[in-house]
Amino acid sequence: MSMQDITSKTSQLSVSEHVVYVNETTGSDATGHGTVDAPFATALAAVTLIGNMPEEKQEAFKVMVQKAGEEAYAEITASALKKARKAHKDAANKARRVAEQAERQHAQGEAKRMEEQRRLEESSKVELTEDASLPAAKKIRIQD
Repeated sequence: MSMQDITSKTSQLSVSEHVVYVNETTGSDATGHGTVDAPFATALAAVTLIGNMPEEKQEAFKVMVQKAGEEAYAEITASALKKARKAHKDAANKARRVAEQAERQHAQGEAKRMEEQRRLEESSKVELTEDASLPAAKKIRIQD
């Protein structure tokens, strides 16, 4: 889920309700908004949406889950919420590490390109001349 998707879904969420809905059977993490009409499919998507809000707003939100075979929404269990928060934190850390690695690789590639450019410029300055103090070079055939 990209940051634009999260921002879009956050704006569509009814802030007055302070509830994010998850329906494990009919919800969708791709098209859901966390509302009753368009719930998410997983608690991770709900926690991701809430986790990307300002911290002062995060505590006010509840996650309501409707499991398969149940008719009503119920508040998410503490263990399921903890598991979803951990998964969100792990995903955020992984994304940060991947971004740092890409940045390091880009910097290394740029440094290597600059070094190759420097060597190329240095090699173009080299001029080969025949030593005048030695006899003139002769062309010979090695094989007949």
